[in-house]
Amino acid sequence: MANDRFSLPHPPASLYGSKRLLAVLCCLTGLFFSITTMAATASTTAASEQHLTRIHWCVFDVLGAAGPAKQMVDDYKIRALRWGIELSTEYYKDEQEASAQFDAGHCDLINLPDFRARKYNHFTGSINAVGAIPDEKHLGQVIQSLAQTEAQPLMRSGEYEIMGIVFIGGLHAFVTDRAMTRPEALVGRRISILEGIEESDYLIEQNGMIAVETDLAGMFHQFNTKQVDYTVAPLIVYEGLELYQGLEPNGGISRYPFAMATMQLVGRWENFPEDAGQKSREFVADSHLSIVKTIRDYEEPVPDKYWFDIPLQDFYHWDNVFTRARNDLATAGIYNPKMLKLLKKVRCKSFPDRAECTEAATKVF
Repeated sequence: MANDRFSLPHPPASLYGSKRLLAVLCCLTGLFFSITTMAATASTTAASEQHLTRIHWCVFDVLGAAGPAKQMVDDYKIRALRWGIELSTEYYKDEQEASAQFDAGHCDLINLPDFRARKYNHFTGSINAVGAIPDEKHLGQVIQSLAQTEAQPLMRSGEYEIMGIVFIGGLHAFVTDRAMTRPEALVGRRISILEGIEESDYLIEQNGMIAVETDLAGMFHQFNTKQVDYTVAPLIVYEGLELYQGLEPNGGISRYPFAMATMQLVGRWENFPEDAGQKSREFVADSHLSIVKTIRDYEEPVPDKYWFDIPLQDFYHWDNVFTRARNDLATAGIYNPKMLKLLKKVRCKSFPDRAECTEAATKVF
């Protein structure tokens, strides 16, 4: 039923005020927690008649408890009552600080971007493998597959369980000069990256670029002030972060995303009621289409003049580069081989003529 899915907020008018940077990043996190409150009273009444498991949640939100995600998280808390869970929350503006508190046992639930969630589940944390998923439709197929009961063993790693995976946008290249669409033009160019994303080091070295490490707040400021030539981002941040400043006068945005970004909810499964993780994953997976619609609303303001398409010969170049990167990064232990098999299976279902698809199909789970 539609009313049993996420009810996502559309871009608020206040998004473009003086604090637009943190507001947009907060909305990125907020996409993960926006859930309907239909039948909230009934849920609370039903929950009061059963034993409630109390769980403390370290919420990553760049605006803390004052941000718009506050109401969204409160809505999720109401929903969790149906699963016999009473959630308390504590907000953190820095995802690594939240992760440290989670590691120390201060909380049993946390939300993190996929590349940060990888330390808790190598399998799901590899879902953002470069060049592995062409669009949100294919990602939706992956998320639905992982919400099946057959996939539950893969959702657990030691004491941790992935309780939901949510699409937050394709990662696109933002460049200050369209000449950088050519592979050779990237050599010596400066690119802003977030600390601790292991695959970034590999890709930057392979393409002869110069890495400039920063945090979320500084990443796009560097692009807008031309301190870097290149950055990557979901299109959802374009207008709120005024990335057109960095794009003028000769810059552009690659129409083709080179990866799909997700937010993942991580919990200590032994502290939750039985089947809570499965119920949560199914609930989140059923919301994928509504999430995609909301993200498209954020992306719509991007003017046509900024888009560029990668020439066909260069597309094949990057496809080969990304294929080699996935294999190398799997060998290095950064990407999970089983996840790469699942992503390949999804690709080959839509594009059976790809050279990689001539191999025999491999069962994932």
